[in-house]
This record gives sequence, C-alpha cells and structure tokens, in this order.
Amino acid sequence: NLGKELVIDSKIKAEEISWEMLDKINEFNHYGEGNPPPMFLLEGIKIKIIDKVGSTQDHLKIKGEKDSKIFDVIGFGLGNRFSEFKIGDMIDIVFELTLNEWNGSKLLQLKMQDLKKTKP
Repeated sequence: NLGKELVIDSKIKAEEISWEMLDKINEFNHYGEGNPPPMFLLEGIKIKIIDKVGSTQDHLKIKGEKDSKIFDVIGFGLGNRFSEFKIGDMIDIVFELTLNEWNGSKLLQLKMQDLKKTKP
C-alpha cells in the first residue's frame, strides 16, 4: 500500500495491450491536473526479471509475462519495494500505458503506479 488511493479506469486482459490501444489513448492525451492519464489493472503477471534501476536505484524494472505476452514494466520511485518480490512471483499491477523511446527503438511500456502479489 503506497498510502494513496489509485483510481483504476479499467481492468484489462494481456491481449488488449497493443500499439492500437496506445494510439487510441493518445487521441485523448490532454492530460494534466484534473485529467490524469487512464490507469489500468492487469492481474496475474509472472515476474521473469526484476531489478532496481536508476543512478540511485530508486526505480523498479520488471520483465513480466502474461498469456504468452512479455511486458516491459517500469515503476518510478518503487525501487524500495524490490525486496518484496522475486522471479517467479505472480503480481497484479496498476499502470499507465506509455511509449518508451530509447536509442532509436520504440517499445510499449507499462508505467507501473503500484503492484502487489496476486492472491492465490
């Protein structure tokens, strides 16, 4: 629990996360104070890789798998939660779908706001 309440706009399936979905979101990208970007819930992601990143290790980076799809997940400011999770854990995440452009490549990225272990 991060101590703040997150508003989840929609629970989604792994198959719905796509470039087309990002394009639709970006059509309405007039985000700012009072109009935050949509937040999605994806349940039951298996952690394949987990690491702390950033110059001060403040961020949590996860490579996760759900329904045979692999997702790049970044949690800015969530590095302090690293010890709570390990490879193989199943997690639920709340995220904003974003584009990660780096060194000339473009990847879909799940910008995680919160995570928890999946209830069995």
